[in-house]
Amino acid sequence: MTYVANSIVTVDGKEYRPGDTIQTPTDSKALGILVGIGYVIQRPCIDDAQQTAGQADAASEAVTGNFSRSELETMTKANLQKLAADLGIDAAAELSKAKLIDAIASVEVGVPIQESE
Repeated sequence: MTYVANSIVTVDGKEYRPGDTIQTPTDSKALGILVGIGYVIQRPCIDDAQQTAGQADAASEAVTGNFSRSELETMTKANLQKLAADLGIDAAAELSKAKLIDAIASVEVGVPIQESE
């Protein structure tokens, strides 16, 4: 699970701005509180088991896959609705949590390949 600042927050002594990925252990008490009040949001990672290794697109240098259903199930409905809207899923506000998970899990997403230096 990836945690992203939704506001200016300080987690374990480090300041993060909206959109920053938070680099801290997931068992951080401060992180749990900030997620609970909405200052930090959870974003699922692409599940390695669901990635198809052969789907690397040489032209765009990206790997495609789907979001992990198990990680989606840990998210709140509000966070699922935000993610669904970001993915362009129509009528996300009207879907149940189960339908949101189905819709998000069915979307194929691309992740840029980062070359090591």
